[in-house]
Amino acid sequence: MAVLCERCENFDIQAFRPGNFEYRGYPLQGLLKSAKAQCSFCSLLLEHLLSVENGWRASHLWMAMRKQHKGTGSTQWKLSGDQVGLFIKWLGGQIRPPWVHFYVRRGKYIELGGENDEQQPLNIKALGAYVAAARDKTARDGRSDRAVWFYVSADPDTPAFLSRDITGSLLANNRTGIQPDFDAIRAWHRRCRHSHSRCRVTLSGSEVFDVEQVSLPSRCIEIESQNGLVKNCMLRETQGQTGKYIALSHRWCAETEVVRTLRSNYDCRIGKCTTTAASCETCETPVATTLFTHAYELSAKLGVKYVWIDSLCIIQDDAEDWKRESAKMADYYQHAWLTVAATRTRNDGGLFGDFETKDLARVTRLPYRDGDGSQKGYFYLQCPGGRAISRDYKNAVGRSDLLRRGWVYQEWLLSRRILAFADFGLFLQCETGSPQSLAGDDVKFIRDDEDGDEWNTSEKPDKSFKNSVTTNYSSVENIASGWRKVVEEYSRLELTKLPQDRLVALSGIASEYGRAISARQSERRTAGTSNNDEALRYTYVCGSWFPEVWDLLWEQVELGPRIRAEGIPTWSWASMGTMMTAGTGHDVLSGLAVRWSNSYRSSADCVLNEFKHIPVDLHTLRPAYDLADNYTPGNVYGNDGRRR
Repeated sequence: MAVLCERCENFDIQAFRPGNFEYRGYPLQGLLKSAKAQCSFCSLLLEHLLSVENGWRASHLWMAMRKQHKGTGSTQWKLSGDQVGLFIKWLGGQIRPPWVHFYVRRGKYIELGGENDEQQPLNIKALGAYVAAARDKTARDGRSDRAVWFYVSADPDTPAFLSRDITGSLLANNRTGIQPDFDAIRAWHRRCRHSHSRCRVTLSGSEVFDVEQVSLPSRCIEIESQNGLVKNCMLRETQGQTGKYIALSHRWCAETEVVRTLRSNYDCRIGKCTTTAASCETCETPVATTLFTHAYELSAKLGVKYVWIDSLCIIQDDAEDWKRESAKMADYYQHAWLTVAATRTRNDGGLFGDFETKDLARVTRLPYRDGDGSQKGYFYLQCPGGRAISRDYKNAVGRSDLLRRGWVYQEWLLSRRILAFADFGLFLQCETGSPQSLAGDDVKFIRDDEDGDEWNTSEKPDKSFKNSVTTNYSSVENIASGWRKVVEEYSRLELTKLPQDRLVALSGIASEYGRAISARQSERRTAGTSNNDEALRYTYVCGSWFPEVWDLLWEQVELGPRIRAEGIPTWSWASMGTMMTAGTGHDVLSGLAVRWSNSYRSSADCVLNEFKHIPVDLHTLRPAYDLADNYTPGNVYGNDGRRR
């Protein structure tokens, strides 16, 4: 049974009734003493407060911890600007004793009584806590980035539940793919669809569309279901039909090769088998892996009839069909009702499965008191931790094998809404805002730096954040600059067929940028404001937009062996690849990471040791470069042994 301190035993949830108190909380020193005495709630609260502070040595909490451990040698004092400022405030008497302030999040207001607030349920879904000085306004209204949030819940048929004072729920499930997950996805999608204007337009902003009624891809997997259960699935030619569909973003594996659509099995897949025998071996070949089956189940649960999967909906050994359909991929992912990203799969290769109960966040409880102040049982609290959620996202999504693939980059960037899978839950992301858990907790970007300050809520350089590349489409110059950011992120990604796919895997994004450039030029011509330079027609050639000369000023990010991508001119950033070590420990083929030269570099990267005169004439195609003896760069072009 949970042990509570005297302060927690007297906790009164009615204090959060609107208008009762402006400030609510515990003295910080009192919390530290209770946590040391093993109070269940105080120790859990302190654990999560320390987690979000993350060693910030100018905080009230760190100062209080140092005071508590004074003389033990457990904490080192190192003066910094922040700490000196805090110390001066302390000496000047400008701060008050620090408190742990509490505030709440409420659900939709439910009227069960009259107009008097005393007759209304509290409708509390979460309890927040934040360390600040007494009477701190930030703590009063809960606008702190360093707050921790506890989900709150009550057992059915208890006074806390029946009164509607406690209306939240805990993350108590140890399995993904259950009905509450699907309900949360539908609710999130509905809010996004009705509230987010950015999620209703394509990447270039050139098309506004209703995701409920779009032109379906040329082929889709049609799901026949009943009460959310899949009864049958079949490949269909849509023939210009409209509707909504889900797209799957995944890595190919050995199973994918077995079930992919080929010319030899296409007639069987669409139900037009011409075999006269009693049974057709081709028709009996499975058309779904465990991953695909789970995608069909998800689609049925969400009420979406069609699923688009590249390996099944494109005839893989038909060059003409592949060329025709790959050119439409930008539209396929942008118009999808939802893109399901298989960032983390279970042992069986599927999306849904169990995780161990020990991995669930710890649960504690506090007494519930009614409006008369009488204790009527308990309610429960659980803090998944914003940092824990963000780390799960970073490790399972941001560092996933899926997001290392070149083809997936444009699928991710073009998709308007994404459902991603992690170790301990699911994450949702659209064009507006940061990724969030199914419970609605925002994922913050974690930056691992030497100072230990991992939180950075403004900068989003991680490509798993859809807003990591934000392009200002107001001018051609801004669009071209945005394109270079895209190339920098894409250039290092893995491609199994480097020469063939290096540019094709980015063609969907390129077509959207081309539409944006054409729209801006057309607007300026109509307005009569275009000058001679802007009147030039921008042309996309081998990954660059001409006449943007800056697109030629690329350079290799790191020294190392290079592989020539045949068929792409050497002036293009796309012309080089390299071998990288994947998470499995095997070497994989990837593009060469590039960046753009600029005048803001803080230090020189040049490794030049000396200048030497090298005679070159029209008949010398490969001059003998006389390299400095003490430096041999590891930049190798192809197999011809040429270095420079």
